[in-house]
Amino acid sequence: MSELRNFHVEEMGQKYDRIENSLWYLSELALRGATEIDNYLIERDNDFSHVQELAEILRKYELKNTDTFFTAPRFPYTSFWKVIKKDSNKEIRTLPELALEMKLLRSELETVPKNSERLKEIISFLCDCSQEFSNEWYHPCHYLLSAR
Repeated sequence: MSELRNFHVEEMGQKYDRIENSLWYLSELALRGATEIDNYLIERDNDFSHVQELAEILRKYELKNTDTFFTAPRFPYTSFWKVIKKDSNKEIRTLPELALEMKLLRSELETVPKNSERLKEIISFLCDCSQEFSNEWYHPCHYLLSAR
């Protein structure tokens, strides 16, 4: 169990199924995952519990080729879409295309590559994800929609 999950579930008494797909939790989880990979690169630690937890969440909320925005599970897919588009020339126009990209990410997180250049790219991607989740969470419209 990751330190973040342990804190929120065991110490704070929150229900994991209520926080695992929340923007603030995913933001913190992605940032801690980036830190874990960085610690691995500088040979400080090789604990990937936050990275593995993020991979498990991505597996749980995996998009299916038949999903639409109406049938997809409640998850901030648009945040991932924005980050994937940010540093890529890929045109992701449909949910099946996004599903494929997210499966590739999950696969890399489950088997953290040994290639240090690829690890640096993953760190950058996770930091961008953390920032995007945070931006979405603090967006003024989010407060209006979540107050309902």
